[in-house]
Amino acid sequence: MSQTGKVQHCPVIVYGSEYWAGLLDWLHSPVLAQGKVAPKDLELFQICDSPEQVIESILVILGGKDGAEGQPTGPTVHGREAQ
Repeated sequence: MSQTGKVQHCPVIVYGSEYWAGLLDWLHSPVLAQGKVAPKDLELFQICDSPEQVIESILVILGGKDGAEGQPTGPTVHGREAQ
């Protein structure tokens, strides 16, 4: 949707870093390497392992704290940069 201009910014919050690790590894390795997604697309993912982290991510996305102009600071796991 971002590529078509219908959605400007649509973060994706995934719950459970262990559960989603395989998908995220796949997106970062072959999919990104083949140019099927841009690095900026992967920055939309916020990986959380607690309800509190989900709330914090939503507040950042909405501009409640930390992120500039309501934008998350990048892909995160437990408030730190994702690998």
